[in-house]
Amino acid sequence: MMGFSYEKRYLKRPRLGPPDVYPQEPKQKEDELTTVNVKHGFTIVPQLPDEFGTARNCNITALKVGQYFNGILGKKDELNTLPDPGRKRQQINPKDNFWPATNRSKAAIEAWFKDLAGSKPLLSLSKKAPNFNKKEEIFPLLCEYQVPLMRAAWFIKLSSAYTVAISEAKIKKRQMPDPTQEWTGTLLKFMKDQLCKPLTDYYTTSGANIMSDEQKLALRQWQYCVNLIKHMYQEGLLERQETLQWILELLERPLRSTSSSEDGLFRLFLPLALQYMEEFVQSELLSRKISYLCSRKISQLCSGEPQSGGGVSPNSPAIHNTPTNSGNNQSSTGQQQTSNSLIATQGGANTANTLSVMFNEYLSCPHHRDLVLGLSAILQVVTLECPTALVWNCIGEGKSTSVLNGSPLDHLPCSPAALPMPQRSTNPHVRNQLKLGEELIKQRSQAAEGRWSCDKWQQSSAGVTTVKVLNALDALDRHSFERVDAGNSLDTLYTKIFPAANSTTTKDSPSSNQEETRVVYSVSQDKAVVEILCQWAVSGMRYGEHRAMAVAKLLEKRQAEVTSGAGNGESDNGDDKDSTNSVPTGLPVFQTLLMRFLDYDAPVLDENPSQANRTMFTNLVHLFAELIRHDVFSHDAYMCTLISRGDLNVANPPAGSTTPHPASNKPAPTPMEDDSGLFDIKPKIEPNRAMDYDDSKIDDDLDKLLQHIKEEQQNSMDAPDSPKDDSGTLVPGGISNVNPLEAEGVGSADVKGKPSRHLLYTTHFPLPQDESSSHDCNQRHVLLYGVNKLRDEARHTVKRISKDICKLFSKKFSIDVAEGGKVKKHSRNEFNFESTTSRVQALSFFDQHVVTWQCSVTVLEMINTFASGNSNYLPVQEHVAFLFDLMELALNIDGLIDVCIQILKEVPEVEAQLAAKGSNLVRIYTPSLVLYVVGVLRRYHCCLLLSSEQTVAVFEALCRVVKHVSNPGDCCSVERCVLSHLYDLYSMCSLLKSRPHGGEPFSNAYPKIRAALYTSLQPTPSNHACTTFMTDVIMNIRRPVRIEPGWVRQLSESASNRYSFVCNAVVAVCNETDLDRLNDLGHLCAELTACCNTLSPEWLGVLMALCYSSNHTSYFMYVLSHVDIHDISIHNSLAVFTSILIARHCFSLEDFVVHIALPALLTLCKEGRGDADVDTEAGARLTCHLLLRLFKTIEVPQPALYSVGTSPHPVPSNSVYNIKLSCDRHLLAAAHNNIQVGPVLAVLKAILVVGD
Repeated sequence: MMGFSYEKRYLKRPRLGPPDVYPQEPKQKEDELTTVNVKHGFTIVPQLPDEFGTARNCNITALKVGQYFNGILGKKDELNTLPDPGRKRQQINPKDNFWPATNRSKAAIEAWFKDLAGSKPLLSLSKKAPNFNKKEEIFPLLCEYQVPLMRAAWFIKLSSAYTVAISEAKIKKRQMPDPTQEWTGTLLKFMKDQLCKPLTDYYTTSGANIMSDEQKLALRQWQYCVNLIKHMYQEGLLERQETLQWILELLERPLRSTSSSEDGLFRLFLPLALQYMEEFVQSELLSRKISYLCSRKISQLCSGEPQSGGGVSPNSPAIHNTPTNSGNNQSSTGQQQTSNSLIATQGGANTANTLSVMFNEYLSCPHHRDLVLGLSAILQVVTLECPTALVWNCIGEGKSTSVLNGSPLDHLPCSPAALPMPQRSTNPHVRNQLKLGEELIKQRSQAAEGRWSCDKWQQSSAGVTTVKVLNALDALDRHSFERVDAGNSLDTLYTKIFPAANSTTTKDSPSSNQEETRVVYSVSQDKAVVEILCQWAVSGMRYGEHRAMAVAKLLEKRQAEVTSGAGNGESDNGDDKDSTNSVPTGLPVFQTLLMRFLDYDAPVLDENPSQANRTMFTNLVHLFAELIRHDVFSHDAYMCTLISRGDLNVANPPAGSTTPHPASNKPAPTPMEDDSGLFDIKPKIEPNRAMDYDDSKIDDDLDKLLQHIKEEQQNSMDAPDSPKDDSGTLVPGGISNVNPLEAEGVGSADVKGKPSRHLLYTTHFPLPQDESSSHDCNQRHVLLYGVNKLRDEARHTVKRISKDICKLFSKKFSIDVAEGGKVKKHSRNEFNFESTTSRVQALSFFDQHVVTWQCSVTVLEMINTFASGNSNYLPVQEHVAFLFDLMELALNIDGLIDVCIQILKEVPEVEAQLAAKGSNLVRIYTPSLVLYVVGVLRRYHCCLLLSSEQTVAVFEALCRVVKHVSNPGDCCSVERCVLSHLYDLYSMCSLLKSRPHGGEPFSNAYPKIRAALYTSLQPTPSNHACTTFMTDVIMNIRRPVRIEPGWVRQLSESASNRYSFVCNAVVAVCNETDLDRLNDLGHLCAELTACCNTLSPEWLGVLMALCYSSNHTSYFMYVLSHVDIHDISIHNSLAVFTSILIARHCFSLEDFVVHIALPALLTLCKEGRGDADVDTEAGARLTCHLLLRLFKTIEVPQPALYSVGTSPHPVPSNSVYNIKLSCDRHLLAAAHNNIQVGPVLAVLKAILVVGD
């Protein structure tokens, strides 16, 4: 009965959860009469709760998941990697783990391989494994027992380990061969042996024959080893180049043979090649070779050569398609045409028809269908993924027979896009992509045919143009827009892009008469340069808003030089349509070139625009806004051109419909025959394209239209009794929500309901908001909206948004100086910054410029009125910053800089008025406003330097702001930022040094600023006794931050006070959870550092203690005892705090990288060889987080972070954008410009080493 006892019975069916019966054991926990057990009973605590419990409350962070996953990957790499003989010698005793495989041990071999093919653990199999004298003997056994590929690869690695162990015992000092190469050669040799007689005989004879047993075995081994090769290739156990080269040799074998009987082998080899196409396209040479083979084979199939032998199907079109019966075949196969017969031929309609019939017959032939589709797929993949491999080359003047000579497509009877495809719904899209690839191949082949890289070719007209374009692009990319000096200015850039032309003799003057020579200018000679300038300014592959402004100034300078005749002499007075004389009087010189750029090359918004598409379109809008502002592009002439061509004509929508049907907005299609681009500067234009317009006809044809527009402009657009036109018109929208309109290219407006891309440009291109542009604005308004109610609705929308934003600058939301600087109503409760930003961005860029211009006028009037003593109201600083953000989003950069200059000019008078009124805002209001201005000027530093007038105005205004500062080491934080900006402007702009207005006084302050702010710091080792110094200030911080002189004096006189303040501040930062208070702590510390310069090395010292405390026990032990550096929740707080200190110039970014980041990472690298110290690893993790936050700055406006006055609102601590003030974000981004390349490169290398 003991066997049936519940106490001793086995738990035969274990299931999840606790078992229902427990074996009784002496001294078991259930018998312990503890207080908890007596009161609550015994509680079951399973050993592994993860097997049945819930993961809802499981505290597994993403970091732990990443560690577990990396551990799995590392173990996998370790198991799948063959041993490196150059490292530690493997401790393997061959006699203990291997036994020789001979004929006598055949039964043992069979049993072992059956276990290998089964599920027996590999650990037990490795204790006694067979070894073979010949490696080739392994593969038939693996195939015979159908060993799984993973276990087969394991056995191959085990055999390799045996070989290494034996070789090391025999050869002591000779270098061991690479086992990967050795096994690759062995496996490929075995595969070549399989292609001997049995398998080859079957595939080179008629497929109707029955396979013999020997052929079946050979085919079975071939298929198994092909799969094994694929598995080992993916695991990195085979030499990739040799494997791919072997596949190429297989494909080349049937082509080398003169007998067509080898053709059947293609059916065996093609699937193998298709499996590795992803690898082939990684190599241009291999892609070219396989494309060459496939093109020759397709050409052979389409050539109509009679084929014989068993490899040809009786249905093959190679037999039927002969010149005598091709017509019959066309009629017989006409009913079999499918989507695969879409062929774009290169030889006319007859060739297209013949190829169409032939391909359809091949596709209907079961023997050739897979062959044709496979060859076509290879060529199409190469065209899409590696088009460079198909570019035409000329090697050895065409005498070479190398694969490198010519192009593989030379042997193809049609284009890759015309080759058949398997039937799929995505075929049209794939064919369009193939055509794009063909255009790229075509352009590059034409360039190679013209020998574009040869010195001889560069002497031709096309070569000269190309060299000019490349030189211009090189000059643009090499130019440093961050500084201006004698060798690096807009003038030097201009001379590189537009070099002085050599004198040329006119046709009607004798060459010997030097007095008659003159330079003839034609717009066409600058055509390529103007195009590359526009593309450089618009491209998403370059960075910076300054590009559009630089291009506009360069073209303005070129236009002035051309029109004045001072640079290139007189203009050509002939009939050349590209000469300046052919441009109508008053039009800019480059109007036609810029118009052509808009017609063909300018980006447009897609239906669902990507970020790259949005960026390029935004850059285009900014470019043409600057071109219009500099009178390089005439908006009036642009409107006249569009009217004459009918590009803005839209069919009337049905009644009740005011919005056009949304459609795609693709770039104007370039005809396939149009070889436009870099190498053909004057492309051909099809007759049906309306691009070739005559400017002289515009003035004749548009008199009546423009007369009507002028009559409309005479009437007030606000008059309620203005005439209404109920005809259908268009409703433009903003870039964020507009449904882009169909762009059918030039001359497409005659297609009903499909206006051209120019409607989008007309909607968005901004115009200057002054009296001189009122005509253009009214003309644009009438053309877009007509004179019906839609015009009023559009204008009302803009007015309403402007009015809503201007509420921020009304008396209700402004600072009343007479009432002690109070704000009657805080905007947080009345104004939604986020929704207002979204509403503004929903407008077109033109309307955004109008809104921001109107608001800026209101702000400037408000400040000017207060400065003149006629008002007691000032705008809240954060509201002004919000307007700056809107101007940034609208790309109204020039207007933004002008507003900043006007504000700076008024600052001294505003400060004087505050002092005269006895306000408590003295030295509080204007510094805060100036800080936002300096942040903007820092952000758009390159744009500022492009204008010498604006640069001088900014410099002079900032000098007046800080003229009272005598000691750069003892001032407020804002003054410190202003002095730093003045220092950088003075250092980077030679114009300021040569001007007498403010150069002489500042030259005296220049060395003082450098000594106070730009001297390399050393972290201060400090370990005083920490007191509660300024703890009450830190805990009860209020805005605005007011610095008491007593605090500064105590900090300056006592190192112990500095130590205590730094410790208390950092501990408070690590414990802080509210983002507003965290930013306030950073501002407090920045203000005190500006007043007490000796705090700067203290901040470096405490950060050094946190980032690698194990090596510096003399640094801030109090902080280390109160801050847990292993707690990753402090990372974000410390990152925000450090970012504010660097943004406010408490210490430089380079000091942080050199003294803290690099040593911390290098310490971990040195200790990483063994067991790294836990504290070192935690410090390195903190260092990496700080580097991420310091270098990955956020410059996009964040309207959600605005809070005003005494109504702060907490921001979620998990927000990515934790720096609240936009000026701090701008200043942090500007700090990147003051760090050398060396430290950045060093820290990147250190991060890579740590990551490995």
